Amino acid sequence: MTHLPSLIILVLCILARITFSVISLFFFRPRTAQHTRLKAMLGLFLLCYASEALLIWQARVSMADAWIAGAIYAGAVVIFALAVREFPFRPSSIFCEDAPPRLVTGGPYQLIRHPIYTSYLLAYVASALASRDLHMVALLLLNLCIFASAALEEEKLIAASPLARSYADYQQRTGFLLPSLRKWHKSSA
Repeated sequence: MTHLPSLIILVLCILARITFSVISLFFFRPRTAQHTRLKAMLGLFLLCYASEALLIWQARVSMADAWIAGAIYAGAVVIFALAVREFPFRPSSIFCEDAPPRLVTGGPYQLIRHPIYTSYLLAYVASALASRDLHMVALLLLNLCIFASAALEEEKLIAASPLARSYADYQQRTGFLLPSLRKWHKSSA
């Protein structure tokens, strides 16, 4: 019975990752160029997922940590689903090569410019909190670097597109991967 909280977290983690993967297969526009780069990224993500599952299984997770991590996994999936729902078009996948045809600013995009990446990272936060393992923290940091880099590349593409002026205004109102503290500070003043 001592593994029950670890098993609960492992199942929730796998469910979150399957949800992200299945929806992404149908949501993101297939890429034609840089196919090798995408395959390498997918291989890296699969390695991260396998490492994450192993670290969770080996951890001695308390029931309290299981509840907290479960709530964070659920939040990550909800943010992901709400973000996907806002798109009237199929966007490119990670490290895209073109700017979107228009800005998406509804739902979670009202607060965060990259809520899909935020949802992925929240799942790693849940795993790191539950496992309390430095290797899991390293996986979180690795994925933070990957998703922040992808987001910055996407922002450069938009800044060089006809959407540049609108996006600059949008950047002032929203946070990068977390809600902007400036917005909350201004609204409370």
